[in-house]
Amino acid sequence: QLTPSMTFTEGYSSIATTYNIRGVGSYVFEGGIQPAVSMVVDGTPLARNGEFVADLADIERIEVLNGPQGTLFGRNSTGGAINVVRKRPTEEFEGYVEVGYSQGKQDDNGSLVRFAVSGPLADGVKGRLGGFYREEDGYIENLFPGASDSGGVENWGLLGKLEFDLSDSVNLLLTGEYREADEKSGASLITEPLQPVQFPQFPDITQRHIDILDGGSGSFTINQDDEFRTIVEAWALTAELQWDINDELSLVSISSYHDVESNSQPDVDATPASPGNPMNWTF
Repeated sequence: QLTPSMTFTEGYSSIATTYNIRGVGSYVFEGGIQPAVSMVVDGTPLARNGEFVADLADIERIEVLNGPQGTLFGRNSTGGAINVVRKRPTEEFEGYVEVGYSQGKQDDNGSLVRFAVSGPLADGVKGRLGGFYREEDGYIENLFPGASDSGGVENWGLLGKLEFDLSDSVNLLLTGEYREADEKSGASLITEPLQPVQFPQFPDITQRHIDILDGGSGSFTINQDDEFRTIVEAWALTAELQWDINDELSLVSISSYHDVESNSQPDVDATPASPGNPMNWTF
């Protein structure tokens, strides 16, 4: 509501999410192609928007920058940039804990925990530690025998920051983080087919397909022999050095290393049939 020029599109998993600013964006999810709207976290542009699977934990502010931002955030920010700034260590001791629980209509429950603690550790040294955990049961019922419901998620992550005042004019901030996401959802989910898959050479199979998919059909019902599941594991190390040369001039250097691994397990046909063998149905 605050930034109507920005739109969000969810892909088959969080690693394939896209943003558009003023209608400029990219719908290509391949690993070698960077998005047209850059996602920046603590001054570091990410290769793909979905790398920031962190449930927005311990955030100070989010800036949406319209238009090309290549001067500060690189050439892959043609449409703009989303700048996420997380909280830094504080001079005084502080902390918080957030706990949430929800219960859905489809027997899908959810829980959420966020926490952070911050304060001085020694003379000229401050630290901050934060984390989150979120779990949601699947809300899309899978009619296939023995298959788990879809739409569930289990995410958790830890974030640590150490800030050193090396002198009156030189400051060093070190950041380390680790995240995991297990998502049971995907774009290949079938709810209620408008046009059933036809097998002209096997008319009885076509009728079974219709019966199985329509049995208990609805917005929260599928029938797949395999679940769509994406597991994302990510960690990063960042060092930010700031030198206040004088009252009007500062030098900031940010060095960062990110490692992200995403594994997706789709049900390629999104039906109770096994791939490559339409005769292999399970009732």
